Amino acid sequence: MTVIAGILVWTSKTEKGLIFGAGWILTIVATFCCWFPGNLVAATPFAVELEEEGLRLYAPFKKLYIPIEEIKEVKRGFLQQGIVVKLKKRHRLLKSFNIHWAFGEQGRQLARALENEIARRQST
Repeated sequence: MTVIAGILVWTSKTEKGLIFGAGWILTIVATFCCWFPGNLVAATPFAVELEEEGLRLYAPFKKLYIPIEEIKEVKRGFLQQGIVVKLKKRHRLLKSFNIHWAFGEQGRQLARALENEIARRQST
């Protein structure tokens, strides 16, 4: 898409085409910056690993560690497909992530384990 937008900017003879192509390139660059350096690619991870003191989220080209203390709540998503885990503080742009329904029983077990851990930490 960036190449097509670059060709549009390069071959444009009108100001309108130039602005459209430049806007397209800026949108692609901003999206890339949000997804990878901004951690938004981990909003729907393809794997979640529960460790002793935290979670490790696996997303395309990204591994992200979140301590258990930073998990605020775990609830069923209203519009999202799965279970939403909200965080107390942001990890760059990531403020929550989704355990997709495709995880099946393992996803529900992970959500229960997180809820139990949150309850245990709040009671002590």
